[in-house]
Amino acid sequence: MNSSPPVALTIAGFDTSCGAGLQADLLTFHHHGLHPLTAATTLVAETPLQVVELAPVSTAFLQQQVALLLETYAVQVVKIGLLANADQAAALATLLAPLRVPIVLDPVGIASTGDSLQSPETAKALLTHLAPLSLLMTPNLPEARQLAGRDDLAPADLALHLAETTGQAMLLTGGHHRAQGEVTDLLAFEGQIHRFVSPEIETEASLHGTGCVLSSAIAAQLALGSSLLEAVERGRHYLRQALAHHHEFPHPSRPLLALRHSPSEATTND
Repeated sequence: MNSSPPVALTIAGFDTSCGAGLQADLLTFHHHGLHPLTAATTLVAETPLQVVELAPVSTAFLQQQVALLLETYAVQVVKIGLLANADQAAALATLLAPLRVPIVLDPVGIASTGDSLQSPETAKALLTHLAPLSLLMTPNLPEARQLAGRDDLAPADLALHLAETTGQAMLLTGGHHRAQGEVTDLLAFEGQIHRFVSPEIETEASLHGTGCVLSSAIAAQLALGSSLLEAVERGRHYLRQALAHHHEFPHPSRPLLALRHSPSEATTND
């Protein structure tokens, strides 16, 4: 009799172009050999080129989705992405507090196009309600500044500040503060900064969904038994492989490029 794969739950936005949000997480979990569960927070009419409209689901419906899944499956890791408002954050905290599994919180507030994706008070609610339950948060630089409410700190100091504020590990992703041909992700963990440095990949692929893929790949590795440092390293490798091997789609005015997931890339290392 075959054993069941680990079960991973993603709570995030529904992306019509399938490059980010629930769909990106689902693909990432699948290619790591996990069984994915999804709960939608927001319907997002978007492509890598533009965000047209957001339609948040009601807090009651979000609660119903998550409660049903938690009652039915032995979830082994949770990844949280886009939340539309503070009410959603508070409701999720109540449901997730009894769990004793890793939670990875990707505080998605700004789309790759620069569009805001959530209400102004959501960042504070994430810190108040969900950060204390999370093993790891994975903001990019604009999101980290939004969470901290300040933009006067260098990236490493900002990561340490947020880790101290929340009491949890903080991975400040390096896409917005790359320098000299390198990308550096900064992990603030147990009072120290761990630097993950890689050469910048020269690619025309869209950055749409890269944060989602990274956080869900880290979550998948945690479900498979990796330590936090191992999960970050292996999640970064998975994202780099996806960036290096992208798809190209026809577009009326120019090629549209997107990340490509491959099952063979899930467990390899640099």
